[in-house]
Amino acid sequence: MLKNSIQIILYSIILFSFAFPQEEDMDDSGSEMFNDISFFFDQEAGNTNHLSISGEWIFNLNGDLGPFADTEFMMSANSNYSELNKDVYAQDFGAHIQFDWMANGIFSPFMFGDISSDQTIGLKNRTNFGIGVKQKLGRIFSISAAVLNEDETTTAWNDSLSIEFDSTESFQRLSIRPKIKIKFNDGATVFDYRTYWKPKLSDFDDYLWENELKVTIETFYESLSIDFLYTHKFIKRYKDNPILKPEDLWTIVGVREDTGQLLYDKSSRFYKDTDSALSIGLSFYW
Repeated sequence: MLKNSIQIILYSIILFSFAFPQEEDMDDSGSEMFNDISFFFDQEAGNTNHLSISGEWIFNLNGDLGPFADTEFMMSANSNYSELNKDVYAQDFGAHIQFDWMANGIFSPFMFGDISSDQTIGLKNRTNFGIGVKQKLGRIFSISAAVLNEDETTTAWNDSLSIEFDSTESFQRLSIRPKIKIKFNDGATVFDYRTYWKPKLSDFDDYLWENELKVTIETFYESLSIDFLYTHKFIKRYKDNPILKPEDLWTIVGVREDTGQLLYDKSSRFYKDTDSALSIGLSFYW
């Protein structure tokens, strides 16, 4: 089944290349390398004790790497930690590595690996490795398709036994990613929108849907830019089958006077299927 899926993806994108002919956009300036670092920090003390720290690092190497012409090699890592009155409400991490051959061409094969965790959705660990192809359709639009093998560990709560447990699964996903990237003012402003649809190959009704919109505006200093980032994530199985969070993440709303039993907000006991975030920050690259 996995082999057939890969063949379908490859054939579909090859057909796209004939349906939308265009000239190749190549960069003949030679190899180049750059780092991009973003950082955010916020702390409050007093009546409200709040701490939030986040950061991201991106490394890019573009050019000819040995026998591989017009190659892009990229590594990135990001982390986020936030707490309110000593209660942690956000803690996530992600790392990505990708090798993209003929990156500036019309048709480009690539391979990649990811590792991530996110407490807010009960994701203890997600590791995947995949291969795929990207097809450019004009100067601002592209579409990519990949097949990946994924190992996922999630944390949930068994209410009847009052215990926390981890559930680990291994499966294959299909990932389809349309992308629009527009540059204004000679590249000083960049609009980048991409959406990912990631169903399991064994059950297309069990999927992840992720959206990312990033607007980068270059400042008076060439190596400093302002970034606006909006993300939206949806987990289909959390909508179909509500899953309990660990008990220490439930929101307490009161105490029963007769028994002293804690009362919880019912909606806070379950993982929500949708998350969104908006951030504004500065990026430095060299």
